[in-house]
Amino acid sequence: MTEFIVESACAVAEIELAEQKEFTLPPAQWQAFLAALDKPTEYNPALHRLLTEPSAIELANKK
Repeated sequence: MTEFIVESACAVAEIELAEQKEFTLPPAQWQAFLAALDKPTEYNPALHRLLTEPSAIELANKK
């Protein structure tokens, strides 16, 4: 992918996500959502690796 395409996709994604400011849930689902937020985190090796290793895009940009 070219740098232009990656930058364009990121810009569009940022705009779309910025517009998602509010969502509603029925009361039971809202309580489940709050419980999930309050639940202690568990270590996830795959997620740790995903968030700490350079992405394919970052590696391509280093070349």
